[in-house]
Parts: sequence; structure tokens; C-alpha cells
Amino acid sequence: MTRGRMSAAPDENPPALTPLEVVVFVGGLAVAAVAAFPPPGLWKFAVPGVPAWSFPAAVLLALAAALFVRRGAGALDSPAVEATDPSRARRLAVGLGVFIAAAAALWALRCQKLYGDGGAITGFITQGVLFHKREPLSPTVFLLTQRGLGDALGWAPRETIQIVNTLAGALGVVALLGLARRIAGFARGPRIAASVALLGCGAVQLLAGYVENYTLPTVCMLGSLAFGLDALAGRGGLTRAFFLWTLACMFHLSGIVFLPAMVWLMFHAGWGGDPRRIPGRETLRVLAVTLGPALLLAALMAHFGFHRAEERGFGGGDGRMFVPLFAKEGMSQYLFFRPQHLSAIANQQMLVSPLGILVVVAGTVGVLRRGRWRAWRAPSAAPGLGFDAQFYLGLVATGYLALTLIWNPDLGALRDWDLFGPVGFYLNVCGVALLARHFGAQPRRLTALLAFVAVVNLSRALPFLLHNAGL
Repeated sequence: MTRGRMSAAPDENPPALTPLEVVVFVGGLAVAAVAAFPPPGLWKFAVPGVPAWSFPAAVLLALAAALFVRRGAGALDSPAVEATDPSRARRLAVGLGVFIAAAAALWALRCQKLYGDGGAITGFITQGVLFHKREPLSPTVFLLTQRGLGDALGWAPRETIQIVNTLAGALGVVALLGLARRIAGFARGPRIAASVALLGCGAVQLLAGYVENYTLPTVCMLGSLAFGLDALAGRGGLTRAFFLWTLACMFHLSGIVFLPAMVWLMFHAGWGGDPRRIPGRETLRVLAVTLGPALLLAALMAHFGFHRAEERGFGGGDGRMFVPLFAKEGMSQYLFFRPQHLSAIANQQMLVSPLGILVVVAGTVGVLRRGRWRAWRAPSAAPGLGFDAQFYLGLVATGYLALTLIWNPDLGALRDWDLFGPVGFYLNVCGVALLARHFGAQPRRLTALLAFVAVVNLSRALPFLLHNAGL
């Protein structure tokens, strides 16, 4: 397989920083400054034997390295040569190897602490809960695994959940690496940097033996994203993307927020942007893999019954779904967009996607600048996703981001961080895709930028992971 090259002679007059690069670098410095001089209320996770200053120092070193590397990224920095797509057998072999290595690493870093409803979910196995109102299929997997395998091997319920979520998390790693390849291409530098940027966010804690109901739906949605991008690129149909999205919704109802993105995907990949093409086999297949499983699950839940059926709403313990506007009610922790709520949102973003919103907003503004909109929509020979794919990823990210802003967590942001954690994956995927589109023709420059994003992500995620693993 031909490897992409990024050789370029150092430019005596290195290219000026673009506004997007300035936003990324300044944003990274701000993250380092906040970590070095933490304001009151900032989430901090001490790691024994590791000085707190080492993480912001790593960001400063990464910035210096990025600025040095990009000096060679001038007019001579030609687009990377794309490798041919490996054979199916090779892809399966590599995927299996990645899965095994990821499962071992995630198990070593598995979370030893309980957040959110971890204790209650462990209790569902003991109580024999088959279906749950808000996460219909998640307790089913844990219960059946416990009774079919865990009891025979002597696993405790918590250990069963950790094993299931670690194996699912390893599939999530495979999906994230697949997304990095689809976004950055086969050229080694950008692909590796994109992979680390996506795997380096705090949301990866959900993949590391985390005791909750959010791992399975997140992994399904990451797989759906990968297949959705394939469909938009004409490399496959929509069946797999819609089936995995349906599974994500069945594992947790929060997956419904992706409906606008899936409608966009259907319109542009299934019907080619032409409403006259709506009838067809593809539409029937999509309906079969979405409505069929959903109706079957509804019938099973009606027959066997489900836990928390007595609740009126779909919120938490108090049934309230949205952050209150004027007065705290039930188990509400704060009022909408008041200082405490804004602080919670900022802490969450600093953990799972420190630069995500900045990159998405700045990259989108760059697209909308005069003279760039038509060029963006036109086909490009440079690596990077097209307009339809970018908009699809944007809808996914903004849909889940909206959920994190308006949904009412019973236990507050830190204890319920996992409910909002998946947004880190979606914002990072969207942001990395925007950077790849802007700088895809300059692989050296893109690699430096993505590597810096990766270090910034890791500077916030690693303390969290190591702290939870008890290392």
C-alpha cells in the first residue's frame, strides 16, 4: 500500500497564520492557562505522582512544536498522495488487531468510580430488570450477559457491566479510527493526528469499562456516523447507518436528537437531494431497519413490562426533562443559563472537548466568508469531506450539544457528566473534519494543527482517566 508523503522543504518565509489557526492556538493556550491557574469551581482530578503543571506544560510544548513543524508548510507543501483502499481481508485483520489492543488498554484504564446512576444500574441486574423506560435495551444486554455468562464465571453484576462496556468500547475505538481515516484520508501524518485527536477527548472514559447506560448507544452512533459518511460518498447504502442509529435510540432515547441529521442523510445520500426519488428500495430498507426493530421492542416491553413505567415524564428521578427557567423544582440543580449552569456547561466542555465549539464555530465562519461558500460546495481534489458530509456531522454535533444545554440532570454536571459526555466525540469529529477540509491540501500544516488539538484534548482527558482508574 502506498503511503502518503508529507515532505516539503522548509519555507524561508513560512505562511502567515490563518484566522482559524489563531483560534485553535489561542484556544489551546487558554485551556493551558485555566489548568495552570484554575478558577474556583473548575473540575480538577489529581493523579498521584503526576504534578498538575505537567499537563499545561505539555500544551505549551505542543504549541512550540506545531509552530516549528508548520514552517515547512508553505506553497511547496503539495497534497499528500492518497493510498489505495486496502483489501477487505486486510481491513478485517487490522480491525481485529485494533479491537484486541483497544480492549486490553481500556480494561487497564477501566473506571473504578461510580458516577450518575451507576449503582442503580448495577442493582437492575440483581432485581432482574429486563427493560427500562428511558434506556429500553441497555439493561437487557447486561441482564442476559449476567445470566448467560456472568453467573457461570462468578462475575459480580458490576464486573459484568464493565466487561460488556469495555468490549463495546473497543468497537468504539475501531469506529473512531475509521472516522479519522474517512475524514483525513490515508496519508499517515494527518490520519494519525486525527485519530489521536478523536481518541484523546475525555468522552473516551465512557468506553473504558464505565458502569452506566451510555457506552452502547454512543458506540452504535459512532458506527452510524462512519457508515453515514460512506453513504454520502457513494461507497454504500443507508441500511447500516440507519440500523445502528435505531439501536442507539433503543439503548438510550437521547439518540432521538439525531433525527434531523438522519433526515439530511436520507435526503442527500438516499434520494440524491431530489424529492422526486423518495419512493424506492432504499426507502423501504431504511423503514424496515428503523420501524421494524422499534415496533418489536415496543411489543416486547408491553408484554414483559418495564421498569419505571409509573413515571409520567422521561426525565430523571423527578420526571422533569428540561432545566427550569425561573425556579428550581424537584431535583433540579440550577436554573437555565444562570452562572451555575454556565459553569457546569464550561466544565463539561473543558473535559470532553476543550476546543470543540471554538473549532466548529470558527471553521464554519471561515466557510461562510465571502467567496468561499461556492468553493466549499464545489467538488475538491484535496482530502476532506464535502459539504453534505460536513453539514451531516454538524447536525449530529449541534443536536447533542442542544441536549446538553437544555436537559435537566438530577445530580448536577459532575455526577451526571456521562449523560452529556458523548457530545465530546461528536464535536471533535465535526471540528477535525472542518480542519481537514480547510487544510487538506497542506498535509504538514494539517498534521501540526491536529496534533496540537490532540495534546490539548489529552491535557484535560488524561487526568480524568488516570484519576478514575486509580493509577
